[in-house]
Amino acid sequence: MGDELGPGLLGCIIGFFLAGVVGRIVRYILWHWGRVRAIGNPQIVAHTTDRTPWQVLVAGCRSLVLLVGAFVLVVIVLILASSVFGWDRIIGLVRSVAQP
Repeated sequence: MGDELGPGLLGCIIGFFLAGVVGRIVRYILWHWGRVRAIGNPQIVAHTTDRTPWQVLVAGCRSLVLLVGAFVLVVIVLILASSVFGWDRIIGLVRSVAQP
């Protein structure tokens, strides 16, 4: 298990570095096209809505509860399936789905 840590960590570091390079290039292009202006100044945003901040908060909490509920449901289904088929087959299934 410890032998597999090096290549994964190196790949993660290389990925973050390349994402930074691509981000700088995109920012440079947008800046010179004139789509980014006065990056340090506050923006003027005009937006009207019929929802109150409380309604937005409640909708966000509902979404979070649905997300956690879906995660718990998937875990329960995996546990029940493992009791029927065994952990080896379930782990094989999850690995086959996760691999490209």
